[in-house]
Amino acid sequence: MGLAGVSPEEQDRLREAGLAAGATLVVLAVLVALTGLLDRTMVAGKAVSWEKGTTVFWKVLGGTALFAAAALLPIYLVYAPFRDGTWLTWVFPVCAGFGVLLPIVARGGRCGERYSGKWRRGERCPGWLRYGSWRKQRGWEPGTSRAVMPGWTAGILLVLWAFLLVCFFTFGRTHRMAPAAVALAVLGISATATAFGQNLSIQVEAQDAKGQADAAASDYILGRVVSLGTRPVDGGMANRPTELAKLATEDWSAIPAGNVAGAVARILYAIRPGLTWRAKVTTVDGDRVAVALSRNSRHAYSTVISRPELGLPAWPDKIPDLEKNDRARAQLLTAATACILVRLGRCHHEVRTALCGAGKWRAVAQHAIATEPALMREDTAGSLKLLKQAIDAEPGYGPARVAYLSTLFSTTERRREDRLRISRMMASVVKLAKGSDDPAAKVRDGWTSTCLQALYARTAMLVNCCLTDWACTRRCPRYPQLAEAEDSSREFTGTCTKLLKNPDGELHDYVEEMRRSAEILGEMVELFREDQNRITAQGPTWQPTALGAEKPIIAYEYACRIALAKLCGQLDTSGEGVLKDYIVFSAERKGDLWSDPSFALLRQDAADSKKMRSLLGVGKPEMLDIAPFKQYAGKLKKIGLTTFEQFRDRARIEREEELAGYLSVSGLRVRYLGGVARIAALHDSLREPEVVGWLVEAGITGADELLSRARGDRAALVAQLKEYADGRVPQCASVLAEPEGWVREIAQGP
Repeated sequence: MGLAGVSPEEQDRLREAGLAAGATLVVLAVLVALTGLLDRTMVAGKAVSWEKGTTVFWKVLGGTALFAAAALLPIYLVYAPFRDGTWLTWVFPVCAGFGVLLPIVARGGRCGERYSGKWRRGERCPGWLRYGSWRKQRGWEPGTSRAVMPGWTAGILLVLWAFLLVCFFTFGRTHRMAPAAVALAVLGISATATAFGQNLSIQVEAQDAKGQADAAASDYILGRVVSLGTRPVDGGMANRPTELAKLATEDWSAIPAGNVAGAVARILYAIRPGLTWRAKVTTVDGDRVAVALSRNSRHAYSTVISRPELGLPAWPDKIPDLEKNDRARAQLLTAATACILVRLGRCHHEVRTALCGAGKWRAVAQHAIATEPALMREDTAGSLKLLKQAIDAEPGYGPARVAYLSTLFSTTERRREDRLRISRMMASVVKLAKGSDDPAAKVRDGWTSTCLQALYARTAMLVNCCLTDWACTRRCPRYPQLAEAEDSSREFTGTCTKLLKNPDGELHDYVEEMRRSAEILGEMVELFREDQNRITAQGPTWQPTALGAEKPIIAYEYACRIALAKLCGQLDTSGEGVLKDYIVFSAERKGDLWSDPSFALLRQDAADSKKMRSLLGVGKPEMLDIAPFKQYAGKLKKIGLTTFEQFRDRARIEREEELAGYLSVSGLRVRYLGGVARIAALHDSLREPEVVGWLVEAGITGADELLSRARGDRAALVAQLKEYADGRVPQCASVLAEPEGWVREIAQGP
């Protein structure tokens, strides 16, 4: 049926154009499918991928050649827009030159590795090949190949190009278009297959022990890719993004559930160029998962991950608790994710960089499991064990070292020497992250978040050491760690400033948040310096900024800075209202605020202690709040025994058995509790339940022991109490830090 108003000649031309366009699309689709099918022969399974610039160049060149080859044949046959001429004699050798260069470049990866600006001795590399991706291949290790293309493929391509050259120059002018078209197709297929065959894109397939697709497991693995190890140091900062967040999310996909959809996805995986990696994770049982990794449909790696291998306890065959079953399964899937990432890192520099250079998947898996609260359920001992094993396996894995030191610190009594020791250990992580002792050195690629976490922890712990020194010297400031704190604060601030000059999308907000924390810590350090120089003797000189659009964690840190200003005499009464605003907005737990060194120091004076209790909403500890009585608090409260005096009266010898029966304990236990209660009656300084609790923690078992030791070996008792208070001064009042007076008085008493 003709077109109205269109002549037959024009209709014929439109028909020819449509046929040419359709033929071009068909030929292009065939060439693209061939590219997808042949990429497994163009890229070795364990080859280290080229850099992005080199890969993009060959993708553009190959794509252009493919389109030209697809369009040349139908358009030339239909329209014959040009004829053979001198130009073809020059264009064909150029195409052939790129075609011959490709296998040479792809095999040239074994030409050596750049190391500290010099080529490693014993490795051959022609000078004209020392450029581009070969020069910057880092992280190579046994088990990978720096030659991208297999040797036999490179040989076939060179022979094919030699054959095409011979055909082109021997066929004559009337037949040279055929070799030219074939040459374009060969160049397009080989260049595109080689470049796209090195893509990072990966498809994940998870299945259960029966071989059924497990969509939930696939989604979990994809979600864990960018969230490995995001727990903050000591819970003090907002969750940090890892360098893995910079990897393009479109590179990761899962095979859809369903037989038809899954079959279509597998066919597309085989013929689509660029869908390079495929990971299959099979849950064998509660203790094991199998991981199989293929590259361009060729097997690349496989292993079986077991719980005992990871340092986790073996799981019984049947557990009625479904939550524990799910948690055990999630631990194994997390390990499988780490395994996949580390294996990808051996072939892709950007993944290995994001993993801080980790080369052993067990270390990454153990760190990821140990730092995920949902997987460990606050099992500090288990987390510490996993992190220790991770460091043993990979000593240079920075995130595991930071997490290990943070967890190790949480198990200590948080005394001054504990903070000082951990801060110095964090300094070694900073050195590892920068590769140098120079504070001005640039942070290594992939180490941004780890370096900032270590700097934050180190600076905060040194500031807390200075707070403890302030309390120990009783307002006669001498800060042994002040210079060290100043250096750490300057390095922290300087590092954040440098990183913000070159913003990194996913990490920019995190670095900006850390910069704000660095500024607050720096202001606190400056207050210590001013206090030491007696500048603050002039009176209040600082007014805090009113609460603005701050994050709660930043508001909490600024509240610590205001509290320190008050300690140093730089805050007037009007600033206390601002302090309360920041505390209320931060919504921190009152017990944590009360024990924080920045606030606990205000307890040294009775007036400040009363204000702080009112400000924080924390009441004075009662008898039933201290350790010996806490487990019996419910029963004792029912019969009205809530003070030491009431308990002493009820625990007399004639009523001891009655009270023991009520509490369901032995008479010996009641006598012990009575001895603890009598401590408060020995001296006015010991009346507070909080003080009695400290004495019990310090090893005093009762009033009789305290009295006998005060009258006997007084020096040993004083030394024991001071040793307990040392480093805990922010939490302990001077009654334990300076016990000589009241110990002497109870020794001289009746």
